[in-house]
Amino acid sequence: MDIIEAKKHVEYARGVGIAMAVITLALSLLSLTGYAIAGVDYNVWNLIDAVFIAGLTFGIGRYSRICSVVLLVYLFVNVSMRYMQTGQGSGWGIAAVCGYFLYQGIRGTFAYHKLTKDENPSSQ
Repeated sequence: MDIIEAKKHVEYARGVGIAMAVITLALSLLSLTGYAIAGVDYNVWNLIDAVFIAGLTFGIGRYSRICSVVLLVYLFVNVSMRYMQTGQGSGWGIAAVCGYFLYQGIRGTFAYHKLTKDENPSSQ
């Protein structure tokens, strides 16, 4: 993977993170205003989720390897917990697509750091 491809993968992961944060925020605000969403039980704690996802996404945009790994793990933990609570398997398809792009973002952040370290060995 070259530096351009690594940056592209990170940007895709960042886009997925932004979408996750915006959707979580929107569903939380709709739920708090009294709008009932079928099968979704959002509350004020989901606003914290949106901020957490946004923070991790900001870190991914700064090529943070830790943020990229944590967001992927968080995605699957969140979907797994929702499955255990509701018993419904909805959301796994979207989680798989998002997970793919987040995994590519992990690859991109690791490759970015490897490639930039190789270009500037004297910066250490």
